[in-house]
Amino acid sequence: MKHFHSKKLKFVEQFGVRDHHIKGITAEEEYKKNPDLKKEDVQALRTWMTTQAHLPQDAPGSEFSCIGPKTPQGYQVIFHRLHQNEPSKYVFQDSVKILSMSIDACLHVEGTVPGYIFLFDMAGVRLGHLLRLNLGLLSKFFQYIQSRGSYNSIQSSSPVLVNGAPILFVERARNLGVIFNCDFTWGDHVSHVRKKVFGVLWRLKRSSDFFSLATRSAIIRSYVLPHFDYCSSVIYNMSLEQKTRLQRAQNACVRFVYKARLREHITPYFNRLGLMKLEDREKILLLNITYKILSSESPPYLSSKYTFRSEVSSRETRAHPLSLQIPISHTTSYQNSFLTSSINLWNSLPYIIVNSPSISLFRSSLLRAVKNGHFSRTLASSSSS
Repeated sequence: MKHFHSKKLKFVEQFGVRDHHIKGITAEEEYKKNPDLKKEDVQALRTWMTTQAHLPQDAPGSEFSCIGPKTPQGYQVIFHRLHQNEPSKYVFQDSVKILSMSIDACLHVEGTVPGYIFLFDMAGVRLGHLLRLNLGLLSKFFQYIQSRGSYNSIQSSSPVLVNGAPILFVERARNLGVIFNCDFTWGDHVSHVRKKVFGVLWRLKRSSDFFSLATRSAIIRSYVLPHFDYCSSVIYNMSLEQKTRLQRAQNACVRFVYKARLREHITPYFNRLGLMKLEDREKILLLNITYKILSSESPPYLSSKYTFRSEVSSRETRAHPLSLQIPISHTTSYQNSFLTSSINLWNSLPYIIVNSPSISLFRSSLLRAVKNGHFSRTLASSSSS
């Protein structure tokens, strides 16, 4: 028992909070406070619980972290920030647990409230923290604790004041050039990239007759394509709809180079230009990052997630010796995450490529394999099997 309490204290102190016993609100106080809560409904729920053997019949005393004051409208404010700025020390699942415990503490102490306001301090947040996020888990959590109607009612209320400064409610936020929205999809980021790409194309088309084919190609490669490549590994798990929107923007770039019409098939122009489509480009960038992580074993918060199969099993398989262990995943979001996607792509490569002694040789071998249709053959074989 002593070991359990010391382990629990260490877990709680990791997030910069302290354990303390709190006195909860009584049932009679809640009945007076909330006229919609009926004793008959509570009694019916208690009767139903007695028939459920898998449910606990007596909830133990709990210990929770401190929670901030309420707003003038009665909303409970829950403040969250990083206690340690190192991405390797950040565990997203544990943060969600702490946040859920804070909500339980509010209900235990204050009873029901009109709503909750989550205030996140972004100080110290870096790109490494974004790679450790599980957007599927975060989306499900917010679907659990709020509805769209409650969000709109909170948004229309007065802003939260911190040291006299208002904290406004927004539906989207931008961090390191990546745009997140309240639905935790990449739609706003894709729209932002498309706006920048088509804005550049619109300005270039006014003087495109003065540019040669080689000049138009150089301009597109230097000033437009980097917009697609930036943080492509972070947004790799976007939906098919968003991928199609980005691909159409890249198609417009190729049409600008060759002055092709909209009705013309675009693939031959990609081949003439020697340019890969976005899906293959994203896979190459993701594999390059994976090779650097495995070869340098840094950063530790990412390299520690990868394990070679030979390290966990001595059984002989048809996979090459540098194959990675695929983590167990129970959700589609985790299957499409950075970690799982990079491992699946890495294992699909032949041994001669993954065993390259340097990043330059790995990149050149990978480019040749992709141009020869490696990913197309891999997709076809997986579909037939």
